[in-house]
Amino acid sequence: MDERRQRLYRTEAIVLKRRDYGEADRILTVFTPDFGKLTLLAKGVRKTRSRKAGHVELFTDSTMLVAKGRTWDLVSQAEMIEPFRALHEDLQRTSYAFYIAELLDGFTQERDPHPQIFALLKETLSRLAASKDEVLPLVARFFDLRLLSQMGYPRLHSTPDGYFLGEHLWHLLIRRISQEYHKRQRDVDPAHAVTTLVEFARGVEHGGFRSAFEHLSAELASHAAILYLNVSFSESLRKNRRRFNPDRPDSILEHGLSDEKMERLYKENDWMQITSGASQGYLPIQGAQVPFVVFENEDDVTTPGGEPLGQRLEDSLGRLWELVIRR
Repeated sequence: MDERRQRLYRTEAIVLKRRDYGEADRILTVFTPDFGKLTLLAKGVRKTRSRKAGHVELFTDSTMLVAKGRTWDLVSQAEMIEPFRALHEDLQRTSYAFYIAELLDGFTQERDPHPQIFALLKETLSRLAASKDEVLPLVARFFDLRLLSQMGYPRLHSTPDGYFLGEHLWHLLIRRISQEYHKRQRDVDPAHAVTTLVEFARGVEHGGFRSAFEHLSAELASHAAILYLNVSFSESLRKNRRRFNPDRPDSILEHGLSDEKMERLYKENDWMQITSGASQGYLPIQGAQVPFVVFENEDDVTTPGGEPLGQRLEDSLGRLWELVIRR
């Protein structure tokens, strides 16, 4: 009995890859908190009556009872913890999950435990399953950066303090925004109108709005209209401090920046220069006359919402639409 117990071990595991083996088996590549990456044999899981089949699907988080084997350890039992169903039901989310799994598989060795990376993987799959479509690229990029850091590799695009290594990387980011727009337009049913929102933050460290607009594509600019939310730097600083949740420092929606970084990145603003201080009008961007309207928000009607926000949005968007029509 003691010998049998020594041959068994229990672990939480997330399935990264799988391939068919023999007539009814599958070979699984899983990632675990205590043993790192493992290659396991799941016998009989391709049979229609297999009780383990649903518990060892791709990207599924399960508790597994594993028996040591000669070539591969064997999955004796598996009980699902979280299936992350959305990763199987939406092609875009599935693609990002495959990307995360392939990246992790390529960066790690067999039986090299990294409990922090397991926690990162689990958190990332959860975010991919629950986040809105437009946030998915950010989830993947956050995984890239944190994986590199935890594996001891240098950051690709930024310093440890979070600043771009060069201005060209900022320009590349802007061009990638245009690329994402083109992909979205390519996949849209022509019978259904779709509005794409592109958000830019203030700041002149990498050239400001003027430089950013120079790297947008002509196609995007020809369909664009700008609603500029006008707030002072002091108001932006106040909202940054209020938004920050120390219990979730890596959260996309509840993160915050230090006052020093806020001042370096966002205190200076070239919007007034490129618009000559006008409250509405047109900006020449990539050969297009892009309409803009200023939405005054120093009194912060966006946080509480309600009727004041609705009225101001109706007024601002109404004026913007009139400019679009006249363009």
